[in-house]
Amino acid sequence: MIVIAQNNKSLFDIAIQYFGTAQAVFEVANQNLLSVTDQLTPGQEIELPEASEFQQKEIANYYAKNGIVPATADEPEGITTDEALEGIGAMIIEQTLIIE
Repeated sequence: MIVIAQNNKSLFDIAIQYFGTAQAVFEVANQNLLSVTDQLTPGQEIELPEASEFQQKEIANYYAKNGIVPATADEPEGITTDEALEGIGAMIIEQTLIIE
């Protein structure tokens, strides 16, 4: 089976969605000659193994039945969010956070 990578989709997301467990990521990566940390490009074809030794059918079926489509990858470089980060959690000491 071939799946098409969507925006912000990682191999972990694909493994969880189709096999019900992140452990299957190693088999998905191996099938596609990728590293588990490789960033996918939207539209990229990912071939799924026929089965996984770690498969959790109940979880995969739950995702399919409820239309759950995980997409947890970071945004690619050069793409910014609509709002600038604000507040102390986004400040850099001695650059944007100056204590006098």
